[in-house]
Amino acid sequence: MRRLAFALVVIGLAFGPPPGPSRAARGPDGSTRAGQAIVDLVVFERAECTYCEAFRTTVAARYIDTPTAARAPLRYVDIDKIEPGQLALAGAVTVLPTIVIMRDGREVDRIVGLFGHREFVRMVQFALQKFE
Repeated sequence: MRRLAFALVVIGLAFGPPPGPSRAARGPDGSTRAGQAIVDLVVFERAECTYCEAFRTTVAARYIDTPTAARAPLRYVDIDKIEPGQLALAGAVTVLPTIVIMRDGREVDRIVGLFGHREFVRMVQFALQKFE
């Protein structure tokens, strides 16, 4: 099962845009330096979603203390409160939680579903390698 999930993530990464010369970097206040990309992990969730709550309590709570979180912080969006087309997504969000990796306001990759903390951090690190 894990191999299948990882293979699907790798396939998803293969169809993203080519890596740019910029590298994500934020100062302690969340600001960026000129010429560098802004990378966010946009977590699409819904109120009363069991899996979304599990993501927050088991994955996100530990992720925020990792060095990876400094490069790609989490931002939460309620799927029921966002207008279609408000974000530059590559496709519809049909599974919750879905974590969309946004670079300079555009989707470059996504992680669909609930994974354990270690697997989630590895997938994010793998996706971020495209920007280094």
